[in-house]
Amino acid sequence: MRRFVKWMLVAILLLGVGFIAGAYALPGSIAAQRSIGIAASPDKVFAIVGDLRRGREFSPWAEIDPDAQYTFEGAEIGVGQKMSWHSTQPDIGTGSMTVTEYDPDRRMTAALDLGDMGKATTYFDLVAEGTGTKVTWGFSAMLQNPLERWMCALLDFDAIIGKDYEQGLVKLKRVIEQPAGTSP
Repeated sequence: MRRFVKWMLVAILLLGVGFIAGAYALPGSIAAQRSIGIAASPDKVFAIVGDLRRGREFSPWAEIDPDAQYTFEGAEIGVGQKMSWHSTQPDIGTGSMTVTEYDPDRRMTAALDLGDMGKATTYFDLVAEGTGTKVTWGFSAMLQNPLERWMCALLDFDAIIGKDYEQGLVKLKRVIEQPAGTSP
């Protein structure tokens, strides 16, 4: 019996070491990005994506919980502008977004604090293309521990967040390209 217990302890130890060592062979970060062309100049697009107060106009998550509560603080616009949200819906949760980089008509970057789900970065890059704008919405996060690395290896994170970003970009396109005086 002692021999069996000893081998079980060795097996558990080896599995633990393998779990941790294997995790560090996996990527230490995750990223996703999606792009869309919008028939509007970069300044018209940036007026929406560069202002956190307008985020619900195209957010793919706003429809999940229309009763979510939003608060704004810090700068009125630009670096330091902060939006916090609270929702009883688990898919939305509670968190905040703070603008960390603000280059009008080109790029906006924000730090995300997703509570128990961790911290991440999101950004919008705008590039003029002819008479329109190519809009890229991206996300990146560092994976802090072996469990996060294994979970992200098992889930297709790019497809999960990418689907939401695609929906948001389509909504953004609709909002911006709609004729004046009509609703989306």
